[in-house]
Amino acid sequence: MRITFNADNLKKREKTCFYDEEGKLLCWSIYDFAFKHRTRLFDENDIEIAYVQKDISRNDDYVIFADNKDKPFGSMERSSAGYLISPGDYHFSGTSEDGEIKNMMKVSSGNLEIENSKQLKEAVMILLGLIEIER
Repeated sequence: MRITFNADNLKKREKTCFYDEEGKLLCWSIYDFAFKHRTRLFDENDIEIAYVQKDISRNDDYVIFADNKDKPFGSMERSSAGYLISPGDYHFSGTSEDGEIKNMMKVSSGNLEIENSKQLKEAVMILLGLIEIER
């Protein structure tokens, strides 16, 4: 599945819409200025489904993934070998502009390709986490 988005909006942490190959809105994200270091993810019906937040109590290279009820369901941490995403022990190599998790997702200049459409939320959350850590 190929998903397109405005890479500049994402990097600037402005509202970023994610579209399928036919131009249909799948979800969108926005940085939340009220909660520093948090980016929220909404579905196509404007319902919040999750957020990414930098955990400044740990270190600058760590984010948590949580649902809309503030229940954490995963994390991502940058290391010398790339990024480790839990749960699932995924390893992301590269940057938010050009990188991949083999057999799951690949991002390149405003394009996100995912192997399985059921992994849309995970892939977008990883992309949002990369932006938080990279900034």
